[in-house]
Amino acid sequence: MCTTGTFQGTKLKKIKRMTLQESFAIENGSSNIEEVTEFSKAFRVDTLGNIEAGESFTIPTGADYKIWRQRVMRGGQPVVDRDGKPVVAEYIKCLTDKNRIVNFFPSSLTKIAFKVDPETGKDLTSDRIVRPSGDIVDYVKAHPNMTETMKALQGCTIKCHEYDKVPVRAFGVPNDKATKKDVEYNNIGKWSLVGENKPANWGA
Repeated sequence: MCTTGTFQGTKLKKIKRMTLQESFAIENGSSNIEEVTEFSKAFRVDTLGNIEAGESFTIPTGADYKIWRQRVMRGGQPVVDRDGKPVVAEYIKCLTDKNRIVNFFPSSLTKIAFKVDPETGKDLTSDRIVRPSGDIVDYVKAHPNMTETMKALQGCTIKCHEYDKVPVRAFGVPNDKATKKDVEYNNIGKWSLVGENKPANWGA
């Protein structure tokens, strides 16, 4: 919280930062977001995340740890999969070292991006798959039950070192019909666990 002071003779007011609990009230008021008790195999949508390169954040504990499920929307309508089921993304709200509340999608640590030609939107013939990297990525791969893994990481701090912006084709567009206008960019990150706190099975 900023302290009261003066600027050119004008008294400054205290600026109150939103708490995680206050941010939960906003999520509860959204028609396409709900609180859930565990992670499912959610569609991997990084474009909904807002963690900046170079920023670190701590997985909350206690009452501040909540899992949120968001229905993915496009053009004001929910996106559905091939079976007609709503496409969703799941996240935890965390506080960063910049005192920002962000949405962390654990799928950011596991997603795979299929790189396309940014000029045509068509599949590349080689080096198509781009994956996230870092020790926390390796940990999640070794412990794929995301619900239990994120519980083990409560109180631990994760850092996003950098992003590789990968050209991909928009969801649902077939390769033979793709054009340049169907190209989107996914952030594939380099991540690590920082600080002294480690999960009990770290390195196991």
